[in-house]
Parts: sequence; C-alpha cells; structure tokens
Amino acid sequence: MYMTIFIWVYYTLKNTISKKSVDEIIAVLGLKGKEKSDLTELSGGQLQRVQIARSLVSDSKILFF
Repeated sequence: MYMTIFIWVYYTLKNTISKKSVDEIIAVLGLKGKEKSDLTELSGGQLQRVQIARSLVSDSKILFF
C-alpha cells in the first residue's frame, strides 16, 4: 500500500488535526520536502522521526520509546 509521510501522520487521528499542524510537525522533525515520499523510500532514522511525529499529533500523556 502506498503511504506517504503526510498521510501516515495525518490519519493517525482520523482527520481531527489540521493539515497545517501536520506540516509544522513534519518541518520541525527535519522531514520538510519528504511529505510525499513513500515510507519505503526513507532511511531508518527518517522512519523513526515519522513515528515521533505520529506520537506528537496524538497528544498522548505517556510516550514509550
């Protein structure tokens, strides 16, 4: 299945977060310009940052790493 970084982060909360917020988080984590990249095209470190972005948009009280 083709999943881009933006889609992977945005649909974490089933569209309850604004697209602007997702763009900001992606930029902060150094993934700006990769929003339309397929997850299979990313390095291991980039994939870890995508998972961090998903954690940040979920607004969890506790994060396990």
